[in-house]
Amino acid sequence: MTYTPIAPGTLNWDVPVNAAFVDQDTRITANTATNVTQDSRLTLIEGNEQLQAPDAGWIAWNYDPAFGQGSTGLVTGQLYMERIDVMTATTAINAIYAVMTAGSTLTSGQNLVGLYNSSGTLLASSADQSGNWTSTGLKVTPFVSSVPIPAGTYHLGFLSNGSTPMSLLRSLGSAAQAATINLNLSVSTARWATSGSGLTALPPSVTMSGRALAGGATWGALS
Repeated sequence: MTYTPIAPGTLNWDVPVNAAFVDQDTRITANTATNVTQDSRLTLIEGNEQLQAPDAGWIAWNYDPAFGQGSTGLVTGQLYMERIDVMTATTAINAIYAVMTAGSTLTSGQNLVGLYNSSGTLLASSADQSGNWTSTGLKVTPFVSSVPIPAGTYHLGFLSNGSTPMSLLRSLGSAAQAATINLNLSVSTARWATSGSGLTALPPSVTMSGRALAGGATWGALS
């Protein structure tokens, strides 16, 4: 009910006053029950959030690796780039990824992982991974020098050369899915893209607008 002020001198004034109090108590009880239900829903939602990179002690990743379901083989001499967004300023020490299919007869000195900024500038690179990439599993590859990075967008870049380059853990992975996994992003800002051909070393800079969308949603992280 809506409370209507009682005129001075009204007989039996206690009746409308008590009715207003009863109505108020009813609404408070109903709202309390609603809030309890809402709190329960929020608790359920929070309890089912996917794992985040900091939960694993890492800086950031491009998605929860539990969603990985296949592998994307790298093309010899082609730079494969995957986007990782960093929320706070920090220092990048390692590239983290998973090799699903081991490389074979890899060319010494030409199997590398690097970190690029959103402008395509190489910030950090690893030592040669020719030996490391002949086995499968989770890889934590240190950069030769750690690098301070402000919050922003970065890209892990993978280059593999040999008779059979290694393959990376991915979720979706067909050429037809390149546009889908990159949403409505441009080639410059794509989450997954490739650059160059016949490369034997990580390029010091990449023309981001000259890349090609990639169909393999490979997983990667920074620590």
